[in-house]
Amino acid sequence: MRTIAFVGVLGTLGLAIALIFSGAIQNGLEGEGSHQTFHSSTVEKSDWQKLGSTYRIAYGDQQAPVHMTEYFSFQCPHCIALFRSDFERIKRELIDTGNIYFEFHPVPQDLPTAQAMICFESLSEKEKRLFLEVVFEEATPTDPDFMTALMKAAMNVFEKPTPYLDDTDFLKNHPVFEEIFRFIKQEAILAVPTVEVNGRLYMAEIPDYGFIHSFVEAS
Repeated sequence: MRTIAFVGVLGTLGLAIALIFSGAIQNGLEGEGSHQTFHSSTVEKSDWQKLGSTYRIAYGDQQAPVHMTEYFSFQCPHCIALFRSDFERIKRELIDTGNIYFEFHPVPQDLPTAQAMICFESLSEKEKRLFLEVVFEEATPTDPDFMTALMKAAMNVFEKPTPYLDDTDFLKNHPVFEEIFRFIKQEAILAVPTVEVNGRLYMAEIPDYGFIHSFVEAS
């Protein structure tokens, strides 16, 4: 099961911001009936652009034969559950051994993910990995206020405080929303988690250890 991403084309960036802060995105996505299993298993990646590397979290050697991207949201309970159950093993056995280069790519469909992207702008690559790991281990995705407090606490540990992370006026005027609008208007990712493997999107499969390991065996 997956969380459906809000990726419809919006008329203006202002409308995108208004939807985010009205709660239409985050409340609509997590409510009853907001999950769906996709039956179209794989699609070729079309000509669309990812978010910049500032907003992606990378693990492993870029020379690895298998490149994977997991598209996720900080308010997706399935993404968080998969991370908690499988990622430590994936990292130890498949990434650290040089078999896979792995990226987490946020799909900015909700307020916590937009807030995290703002945090990423001031974090090093190592700090982004630690931020993701700490927040995913402690997250309560159904409680946006707790997620905000958790992110602010993490940024304080890095001595890069973000005191305005829950200030609506600060957020809606932040340039990160230009990146968000550019990405979501492409209608590229229809659900999270979705995984891309060497340029091919897999929308039905769950990106757990077994699924990911199958590509190492085939490489």
